[in-house]
Amino acid sequence: MPTTTSPQLRDIGEILDEGRWSGTQIKMACLAALAIVLDGFDGQLIGFAIPSIIKEWGLTRAAFAPVVAAGLVGMAIGSIFAGYIGDRFGRRVALLVSILVFGAATSCIGLAPDLMTIGVLRFVAGLGIGGTLPSATTMAAEFTPQRRRAMAVTATIVSFPLGGVLAGIYAGYVLPAYGWRGLFLMGGLVPVIFALVLLFAMSESPRFLARHMERRGELLKLLGRFGMTFPMDTVFTDRAEQLASDRSGAIGSLFDGPRLRDTLALWVAFFACLFAIYSVFSWLPTMMVAEGFSPSVAGNSLTAYRHPTLSGT
Repeated sequence: MPTTTSPQLRDIGEILDEGRWSGTQIKMACLAALAIVLDGFDGQLIGFAIPSIIKEWGLTRAAFAPVVAAGLVGMAIGSIFAGYIGDRFGRRVALLVSILVFGAATSCIGLAPDLMTIGVLRFVAGLGIGGTLPSATTMAAEFTPQRRRAMAVTATIVSFPLGGVLAGIYAGYVLPAYGWRGLFLMGGLVPVIFALVLLFAMSESPRFLARHMERRGELLKLLGRFGMTFPMDTVFTDRAEQLASDRSGAIGSLFDGPRLRDTLALWVAFFACLFAIYSVFSWLPTMMVAEGFSPSVAGNSLTAYRHPTLSGT
Protein backbone atom coordinates (compact mmCIF):
# COMPACT_ATOMS: atom_id res chain seq x y z
CA MET A 1 0.00 0.00 0.00
CA PRO A 2 1.24 3.55 -0.69
CA THR A 3 2.58 5.40 2.27
CA THR A 4 1.45 8.88 3.16
CA THR A 5 3.63 11.49 4.77
CA SER A 6 2.29 14.03 7.19
CA PRO A 7 2.86 17.72 6.43
CA GLN A 8 6.08 19.23 7.76
CA LEU A 9 5.47 21.35 10.87
CA ARG A 10 7.76 24.38 11.33
CA ASP A 11 7.89 27.16 13.90
CA ILE A 12 8.04 30.52 12.13
CA GLY A 13 9.66 32.14 15.16
CA GLU A 14 12.53 29.66 15.09
CA ILE A 15 12.95 30.12 11.33
CA LEU A 16 13.22 33.90 11.63
CA ASP A 17 15.30 33.91 14.81
CA GLU A 18 17.96 31.53 13.53
CA GLY A 19 17.89 32.32 9.80
CA ARG A 20 20.04 34.63 7.74
CA TRP A 21 19.43 38.35 7.43
CA SER A 22 18.78 38.66 3.72
CA GLY A 23 18.76 41.81 1.62
CA THR A 24 14.96 41.70 1.50
CA GLN A 25 14.73 41.63 5.28
CA ILE A 26 17.20 44.50 5.60
CA LYS A 27 15.15 46.52 3.11
CA MET A 28 11.98 45.93 5.16
CA ALA A 29 13.72 47.04 8.35
CA CYS A 30 14.99 50.18 6.59
CA LEU A 31 11.50 51.00 5.33
CA ALA A 32 10.20 50.66 8.89
CA ALA A 33 12.93 53.05 10.08
CA LEU A 34 12.00 55.58 7.38
CA ALA A 35 8.39 55.41 8.55
CA ILE A 36 9.52 56.44 12.03
CA VAL A 37 11.69 59.23 10.58
CA LEU A 38 8.54 60.69 9.01
CA ASP A 39 6.68 60.03 12.25
CA GLY A 40 9.12 62.22 14.15
CA PHE A 41 9.15 64.75 11.30
CA ASP A 42 5.39 65.35 11.29
CA GLY A 43 5.11 65.03 15.04
CA GLN A 44 7.23 68.14 15.61
CA LEU A 45 5.85 70.48 12.93
CA ILE A 46 3.32 72.00 15.32
CA GLY A 47 6.13 73.28 17.55
CA PHE A 48 7.65 75.24 14.67
CA ALA A 49 4.30 76.57 13.47
CA ILE A 50 2.92 77.91 16.76
CA PRO A 51 4.89 81.21 16.76
CA SER A 52 3.73 82.06 13.22
CA ILE A 53 0.09 81.21 13.99
CA ILE A 54 0.19 83.32 17.17
CA LYS A 55 1.48 86.28 15.17
CA GLU A 56 -1.01 85.88 12.31
CA TRP A 57 -4.12 85.28 14.40
CA GLY A 58 -3.21 87.41 17.43
CA LEU A 59 -3.46 84.53 19.89
CA THR A 60 -1.69 83.78 23.15
CA ARG A 61 0.60 80.85 23.91
CA ALA A 62 -1.92 79.57 26.45
CA ALA A 63 -4.49 79.14 23.68
CA PHE A 64 -2.32 76.44 22.12
CA ALA A 65 -2.10 74.27 25.24
CA PRO A 66 -5.25 72.28 24.30
CA VAL A 67 -3.93 71.84 20.73
CA VAL A 68 -0.65 70.38 21.95
CA ALA A 69 -2.49 68.22 24.49
CA ALA A 70 -4.89 66.94 21.81
CA GLY A 71 -1.96 65.66 19.78
CA LEU A 72 -0.50 63.84 22.76
CA VAL A 73 -3.85 62.29 23.68
CA GLY A 74 -4.23 61.13 20.09
CA MET A 75 -0.78 59.56 20.19
CA ALA A 76 -1.64 57.63 23.34
CA ILE A 77 -4.88 56.31 21.87
CA GLY A 78 -3.29 55.56 18.50
CA SER A 79 -0.49 53.51 20.02
CA ILE A 80 -3.06 51.33 21.80
CA PHE A 81 -5.35 50.72 18.83
CA ALA A 82 -2.50 50.15 16.38
CA GLY A 83 -1.68 46.93 18.20
CA TYR A 84 -5.25 45.72 17.85
CA ILE A 85 -5.35 46.60 14.15
CA GLY A 86 -1.99 44.92 13.59
CA ASP A 87 -3.12 41.71 15.28
CA ARG A 88 -6.48 41.66 13.52
CA PHE A 89 -5.71 42.90 10.02
CA GLY A 90 -1.92 42.75 9.70
CA ARG A 91 1.13 44.76 10.76
CA ARG A 92 1.49 46.17 7.25
CA VAL A 93 -2.09 47.41 7.24
CA ALA A 94 -1.65 49.06 10.65
CA LEU A 95 1.51 50.82 9.48
CA LEU A 96 0.02 52.02 6.20
CA VAL A 97 -3.16 53.30 7.85
CA SER A 98 -1.19 55.10 10.57
CA ILE A 99 1.06 56.89 8.07
CA LEU A 100 -1.85 57.88 5.83
CA VAL A 101 -3.81 59.22 8.80
CA PHE A 102 -1.09 61.47 10.19
CA GLY A 103 0.05 62.57 6.73
CA ALA A 104 -3.43 63.53 5.52
CA ALA A 105 -4.40 65.20 8.81
CA THR A 106 -1.15 67.20 8.88
CA SER A 107 -1.74 68.47 5.34
CA CYS A 108 -5.29 69.47 6.26
CA ILE A 109 -3.98 71.60 9.15
CA GLY A 110 -2.57 73.90 6.45
CA LEU A 111 -6.17 74.64 5.41
CA ALA A 112 -7.57 75.08 8.93
CA PRO A 113 -9.70 78.23 9.42
CA ASP A 114 -9.47 78.39 13.21
CA LEU A 115 -7.71 77.04 16.26
CA MET A 116 -10.41 74.49 17.12
CA THR A 117 -10.01 72.88 13.69
CA ILE A 118 -6.27 72.70 14.22
CA GLY A 119 -6.86 70.99 17.56
CA VAL A 120 -9.19 68.39 16.04
CA LEU A 121 -6.82 67.70 13.14
CA ARG A 122 -3.90 67.52 15.53
CA PHE A 123 -5.75 64.87 17.52
CA VAL A 124 -6.38 62.86 14.34
CA ALA A 125 -2.74 63.23 13.31
CA GLY A 126 -1.74 62.06 16.78
CA LEU A 127 -3.69 58.84 16.24
CA GLY A 128 -1.49 58.07 13.25
CA ILE A 129 1.74 59.29 14.83
CA GLY A 130 1.11 57.17 17.91
CA GLY A 131 0.23 54.12 15.82
CA THR A 132 3.27 54.31 13.56
CA LEU A 133 5.96 53.80 16.19
CA PRO A 134 4.77 50.42 17.59
CA SER A 135 3.75 49.17 14.14
CA ALA A 136 7.06 50.02 12.48
CA THR A 137 9.10 48.75 15.44
CA THR A 138 7.22 45.45 15.36
CA MET A 139 7.80 45.12 11.63
CA ALA A 140 11.53 45.77 12.03
CA ALA A 141 11.76 43.18 14.82
CA GLU A 142 9.85 40.50 12.93
CA PHE A 143 12.00 40.88 9.80
CA THR A 144 15.26 40.59 11.77
CA PRO A 145 17.02 37.49 13.17
CA GLN A 146 17.42 37.37 16.92
CA ARG A 147 21.18 37.99 16.82
CA ARG A 148 20.60 41.31 15.00
CA ARG A 149 17.24 42.26 16.48
CA ALA A 150 18.42 44.55 19.29
CA MET A 151 20.48 46.59 16.86
CA ALA A 152 17.68 46.79 14.28
CA VAL A 153 15.01 47.80 16.79
CA THR A 154 17.28 50.39 18.42
CA ALA A 155 18.19 51.88 15.03
CA THR A 156 14.49 52.03 14.17
CA ILE A 157 13.45 53.77 17.39
CA VAL A 158 16.22 56.40 17.26
CA SER A 159 14.96 57.37 13.81
CA PHE A 160 12.25 59.35 15.60
CA PRO A 161 14.60 62.11 16.82
CA LEU A 162 16.25 62.11 13.39
CA GLY A 163 12.86 63.07 11.99
CA GLY A 164 12.77 65.96 14.45
CA VAL A 165 16.17 67.17 13.21
CA LEU A 166 14.95 67.08 9.62
CA ALA A 167 11.76 68.91 10.64
CA GLY A 168 13.85 71.74 12.09
CA ILE A 169 15.92 72.06 8.92
CA TYR A 170 12.77 71.88 6.80
CA ALA A 171 10.98 74.53 8.88
CA GLY A 172 13.98 76.86 8.63
CA TYR A 173 13.60 76.94 4.84
CA VAL A 174 9.85 76.60 4.39
CA LEU A 175 8.46 78.92 7.08
CA PRO A 176 10.07 82.14 5.75
CA ALA A 177 9.04 81.33 2.16
CA TYR A 178 5.60 79.70 2.44
CA GLY A 179 4.42 80.36 5.99
CA TRP A 180 2.91 77.92 8.45
CA ARG A 181 0.22 76.76 6.01
CA GLY A 182 2.83 75.69 3.49
CA LEU A 183 4.75 74.02 6.32
CA PHE A 184 1.84 71.68 7.03
CA LEU A 185 0.59 71.22 3.46
CA MET A 186 3.95 70.05 2.11
CA GLY A 187 5.03 68.37 5.35
CA GLY A 188 1.97 66.13 5.35
CA LEU A 189 2.19 65.30 1.66
CA VAL A 190 5.53 63.49 2.09
CA PRO A 191 4.15 60.74 4.41
CA VAL A 192 1.17 60.23 2.09
CA ILE A 193 3.51 59.61 -0.84
CA PHE A 194 5.67 57.34 1.32
CA ALA A 195 2.59 55.32 2.32
CA LEU A 196 1.87 54.72 -1.37
CA VAL A 197 5.45 53.54 -1.81
CA LEU A 198 5.06 51.15 1.13
CA LEU A 199 1.88 49.78 -0.43
CA PHE A 200 4.05 48.20 -3.13
CA ALA A 201 7.41 47.86 -1.38
CA MET A 202 6.51 46.59 2.11
CA SER A 203 5.60 42.94 2.67
CA GLU A 204 3.33 41.66 5.41
CA SER A 205 4.91 40.35 8.59
CA PRO A 206 5.81 36.64 8.23
CA ARG A 207 4.61 35.95 11.76
CA PHE A 208 1.21 37.40 10.93
CA LEU A 209 1.03 35.35 7.74
CA ALA A 210 1.89 32.20 9.69
CA ARG A 211 -1.26 32.68 11.78
CA HIS A 212 -3.47 32.53 8.70
CA MET A 213 -3.43 29.20 6.87
CA GLU A 214 -5.18 30.70 3.83
CA ARG A 215 -2.11 32.92 3.27
CA ARG A 216 0.44 30.10 3.40
CA GLY A 217 1.30 30.58 -0.28
CA GLU A 218 2.11 34.23 0.39
CA LEU A 219 4.29 33.23 3.32
CA LEU A 220 6.18 30.62 1.29
CA LYS A 221 6.82 33.18 -1.44
CA LEU A 222 8.07 35.72 1.11
CA LEU A 223 10.38 33.19 2.77
CA GLY A 224 11.69 32.35 -0.68
CA ARG A 225 12.71 35.99 -1.06
CA PHE A 226 14.62 35.56 2.20
CA GLY A 227 16.51 32.66 0.62
CA MET A 228 14.54 30.02 2.55
CA THR A 229 12.64 27.28 0.70
CA PHE A 230 10.05 24.91 2.18
CA PRO A 231 7.73 22.27 0.73
CA MET A 232 4.32 23.51 -0.36
CA ASP A 233 2.58 21.37 2.27
CA THR A 234 4.59 22.88 5.17
CA VAL A 235 2.41 23.91 8.10
CA PHE A 236 3.71 26.93 10.00
CA THR A 237 3.06 27.63 13.67
CA ASP A 238 4.11 30.38 16.03
CA ARG A 239 4.89 28.89 19.43
CA ALA A 240 5.68 32.23 21.04
CA GLU A 241 2.29 33.59 19.94
CA GLN A 242 0.53 30.50 21.23
CA LEU A 243 2.25 30.73 24.60
CA ALA A 244 1.29 34.39 24.89
CA SER A 245 -2.36 33.68 24.05
CA ASP A 246 -2.51 30.76 26.46
CA ARG A 247 -1.08 32.77 29.33
CA SER A 248 -3.96 34.08 31.43
CA GLY A 249 -3.76 37.51 33.01
CA ALA A 250 -0.61 38.53 31.13
CA ILE A 251 -1.12 42.24 31.85
CA GLY A 252 -2.20 41.65 35.42
CA SER A 253 0.97 39.66 36.05
CA LEU A 254 2.95 42.89 35.68
CA PHE A 255 1.61 43.92 39.07
CA ASP A 256 2.19 40.64 40.89
CA GLY A 257 4.74 40.48 43.68
CA PRO A 258 8.14 42.02 42.91
CA ARG A 259 7.03 43.03 39.39
CA LEU A 260 4.80 45.76 40.84
CA ARG A 261 7.76 47.92 41.88
CA ASP A 262 9.61 47.42 38.59
CA THR A 263 6.50 48.10 36.51
CA LEU A 264 5.70 51.35 38.33
CA ALA A 265 9.34 52.47 38.18
CA LEU A 266 9.48 51.93 34.42
CA TRP A 267 6.17 53.74 33.88
CA VAL A 268 7.29 56.75 35.94
CA ALA A 269 10.66 56.86 34.18
CA PHE A 270 9.13 56.77 30.71
CA PHE A 271 6.45 59.29 31.65
CA ALA A 272 8.99 61.75 33.06
CA CYS A 273 11.29 61.35 30.06
CA LEU A 274 8.56 61.84 27.45
CA PHE A 275 6.97 64.68 29.42
CA ALA A 276 10.24 66.61 29.39
CA ILE A 277 10.96 65.86 25.73
CA TYR A 278 7.54 66.78 24.36
CA SER A 279 7.37 69.89 26.52
CA VAL A 280 10.59 71.15 24.99
CA PHE A 281 9.72 70.11 21.45
CA SER A 282 6.29 71.74 21.58
CA TRP A 283 7.19 75.04 23.23
CA LEU A 284 10.89 75.85 22.67
CA PRO A 285 10.41 77.63 19.30
CA THR A 286 7.51 79.66 20.73
CA MET A 287 9.52 80.73 23.79
CA MET A 288 12.50 81.76 21.66
CA VAL A 289 10.32 83.84 19.31
CA ALA A 290 8.81 85.51 22.37
CA GLU A 291 12.35 86.47 23.41
CA GLY A 292 12.94 88.21 20.09
CA PHE A 293 14.56 85.50 17.95
CA SER A 294 13.39 84.93 14.38
CA PRO A 295 11.30 81.83 13.57
CA SER A 296 14.18 80.33 11.55
CA VAL A 297 16.59 80.70 14.46
CA ALA A 298 13.99 79.22 16.81
CA GLY A 299 13.65 76.24 14.49
CA ASN A 300 17.40 75.74 14.39
CA SER A 301 17.49 75.76 18.19
CA LEU A 302 15.22 72.73 18.30
CA THR A 303 17.34 71.03 15.66
CA ALA A 304 20.39 71.57 17.85
CA TYR A 305 18.53 70.16 20.85
CA ARG A 306 17.73 67.06 18.83
CA HIS A 307 21.26 66.49 17.57
CA PRO A 308 23.02 63.88 19.78
CA THR A 309 26.41 65.62 19.66
CA LEU A 310 24.84 68.84 20.94
CA SER A 311 22.20 67.50 23.31
CA GLY A 312 24.24 64.76 24.89
CA THR A 313 21.59 62.07 24.18
